[in-house]
Parts: sequence; structure tokens; C-alpha cells
Amino acid sequence: MLSETPLKKPDNKSCAEAICHAVKSDGLRILPGWEALSRYLHRARYAASQHASDWPDTSEAGLINTLDDWLYPAIELSGLSTIQSGELTNALKNWLQWNITSEIDRLAPTNWTSPTGRNVKIDYDGEQAPMISIRVQELYGQSRHPSICDGAVPLTLSLLSPAQRQVALTKDLPGFWKGGYADMRKDMKGRYPKHNWPEDPANASPPEPRGKR
Repeated sequence: MLSETPLKKPDNKSCAEAICHAVKSDGLRILPGWEALSRYLHRARYAASQHASDWPDTSEAGLINTLDDWLYPAIELSGLSTIQSGELTNALKNWLQWNITSEIDRLAPTNWTSPTGRNVKIDYDGEQAPMISIRVQELYGQSRHPSICDGAVPLTLSLLSPAQRQVALTKDLPGFWKGGYADMRKDMKGRYPKHNWPEDPANASPPEPRGKR
């Protein structure tokens, strides 16, 4: 190398053209903000499947076909920061518009609030989706099965031991309290004798959140 000269910072339009060209070639997964965007897309697709509406195609192929509508103008306006985590998702939300994004939040929320007041993340990716993973004891006092989509879709519950290992999987919590819980209780009492294993969990009090007395 005989000499080296840094290039001038490219303008936003040049960035938009280059990034959209790269995405059309290699996919959205090459962008730094893909992981956060992917989580949002799982929620959007699930909400769309329940909503039965004429929403835009939010598959990766569909979004690549509409890059000039949602990604190009966002980069042209805000530059390279658009492709970072969070901002890439915001670019898509701005294109989808408020009426659709509000329906996604309503039908496919990010979290479910447990009886202890803890926000538990809902997983929309996988065969058991939508699913939450939660310690059995956090559900004490929960007599109704958790659901989303205005109560139409029951969440799959991956019930965990105090060691965070799955001990049961159910879409019918009241039925589990009356049936499978009894056998699980016997096993858990032997393994974790210091923890509370009530005979009637549906009417028991959940443990207080950590930090409270």
C-alpha cells in the first residue's frame, strides 16, 4: 500500500441504496437489528393469523419486496442508525401505521403478568407458541388459564421447578391443578422440601416477589 485516504461519509441516500441492495441479495438477517425485528415479526404474524385481515405481508420475503416502501425512506431520513436494534423495528412499525401496530400489541402482547406481578415473556416462535415458561409457584392463586387474543387463545404453560427445569406442559391450568399437580407435588416436596407445595394451589397465595417482605 502506497497511500491511504479515508472516504467521505456517504449521504443517507447512498446508504439507503447500498443497504437495500445488500438486503435484496443476502436477506434482512444481515442487519444488526434483525434479532429484535424477528421477535416483532413473530408477534405480527400471529396477530394477523387471528385477525383475519388484509394486513401487509410480514414474511421476510414480503418485507424484502417492499423495502422501497419501509426501509429505504427510513434510512434516507435517519441514516445508518435505522438498521440498529430497535430502530429497524420502529421503521417497520411506522410503515405498518398505528391501527395495525396497536392491534398487534392487543392481540399478541410481549408479556403476561403473573399473580406475583412479574412480567413473563411470551414466546411466539416454535411449535408450542404462544408459550410462557414460569415456575409453578408463581401461578398459585391463578384459577383461570392465561390467554391472549381477547381470551380466545390459551397460552401454553411450560411449568418449571425451583431449579428452572420443566416439570409439566399444559394448556389447561385448572385441569392441571385438579389432576397432574398432585403427582407433581409429591415429587417436588421430596426434591424441594423448603418450598411451599399447597394441596389447593388455585386458592393459595403465590410467593412474594424478591425484595419484598
